[in-house]
Amino acid sequence: MSLIILITIGSGIILISVLIRLYPLIHIFFSKIIFGKFSSRYIATAKNYTGQSPYAYCIKDDFINHIAGFYKNVEKIEKFNSELEITFMETEFGVSFNDVLKSNKKPFCINSNRLPGFDLKILGYKDLMFTAELKKYYYFVDKVFFMGQLTFKNPDKENIDKIVGVIRKKYLGTIKIESDSFMINGKNNSALLCQYNGFHLSLSYLSRANGEINHLVDEHWNSSTNIVLGKTSSLETELMDKL
Repeated sequence: MSLIILITIGSGIILISVLIRLYPLIHIFFSKIIFGKFSSRYIATAKNYTGQSPYAYCIKDDFINHIAGFYKNVEKIEKFNSELEITFMETEFGVSFNDVLKSNKKPFCINSNRLPGFDLKILGYKDLMFTAELKKYYYFVDKVFFMGQLTFKNPDKENIDKIVGVIRKKYLGTIKIESDSFMINGKNNSALLCQYNGFHLSLSYLSRANGEINHLVDEHWNSSTNIVLGKTSSLETELMDKL
């Protein structure tokens, strides 16, 4: 076998070895180029090889935990109706993911996950209100903005009273709010849910104006909670047999 053939074979083996070692990086790079740097496909590919998302997480728990207040135990909190439309800061419900990106500074966190039935994206930003640090989150179903959240970590009583007071004055006028947890329904099929658990104050703004998104989110809630209830039921049955 000639020297040229040996060199060619050796070079081929080295090239193949290099390509195999670089394949994860190549796969991640082309996923980013083809599907977009905020796509669920790119983020899932990066996580598959590196074990983590290329971005900080806005939420690490299940999405249903962040919409649960609109579905579960709603009858236990104060509810009000406003003659005004409920809006999330300066952003209109129904705008696109790209529009929110363009109109805000760089997000400090991003979630992009393919859930059964739809693509969920979340953009997170940091801000200040009444000297209290807040985080604001924009939720998108298939790149359409449908829910916003403001969260305050360990707010003092004075700041809570100020925030609740501003909400009351803006949407309810002279109507009194007796609790730190309540819901206001606006005339544009949107709702504002205020919840305080002793550690965090959260304000969730949910639009129910888009029928298709309503169906997708409702289906996700129902299927997710049915799985949990099914597991609980099976556990109870097992315990009943053993105890």
